[in-house]
Amino acid sequence: MKKNIAYIIILLFLTIGSSYSQSKNKNIPKPKMPDGYGTCEYGTERAKKDANKGIYKSLSYGLIVRFDWEFHKFYAEHIKSKYGITVGDGGCLVSSESECYSTTMKELIYKKFGNNIFDKAKQESIELYKSTEKYKNEIKPKIDSDFVFTSTQENAQFSRGRDSLNTYFKDKIKNMKDFKGTVRASFIIEKNGEITNVEILQSLNEKANNEVIRIIKEMPNWKPAIHFGEAVRVKRTRIVRFK
Repeated sequence: MKKNIAYIIILLFLTIGSSYSQSKNKNIPKPKMPDGYGTCEYGTERAKKDANKGIYKSLSYGLIVRFDWEFHKFYAEHIKSKYGITVGDGGCLVSSESECYSTTMKELIYKKFGNNIFDKAKQESIELYKSTEKYKNEIKPKIDSDFVFTSTQENAQFSRGRDSLNTYFKDKIKNMKDFKGTVRASFIIEKNGEITNVEILQSLNEKANNEVIRIIKEMPNWKPAIHFGEAVRVKRTRIVRFK
């Protein structure tokens, strides 16, 4: 009986406390948003006001993939210290306001610093980064050796263009109707763009595998991947679907 009474008293206190907290929060005035807040026009005007104050921000939205976060941090510090431009990630969600802010701000940045400002700052950062211990002791030895990279500053490119790569494979297999299924293969693009080390990762059958190997080996040389201004070896994979 005593336990039940104690339980009821505790429950009563919790209920009163919760009601008081809700009542107190209702009395807190909500901050008043500026007129037009959240609209494209508001974002555009905000960008112009920031630029007039000498505040320049270049933000990227969505899922950002960086080949080297440490170098990106180095680059961000360089462009901030030399040009006063802040580069960063604006998050995954893009509102109308943030999109218009970003578009207007980039136009203002290009107007003040030139259309090649980001490429210029990145190239400057690369040259400066080459004097760091990490580049000398870790990155440069890999570039000079037969090390195979998986991510680089500039991706290797099919000599006829990215879209032409799909066309190349479609043309090669369009008359092959002896089998149906998928073959996945990997290959290395050498420093001179040559294709080597073709390997089957997902097999269909021996004939299909051999056809994929032949097709990959017959590809014209690629434009090699570039890392810190130098050609490097990279591995790529390709899925070939026979229908």
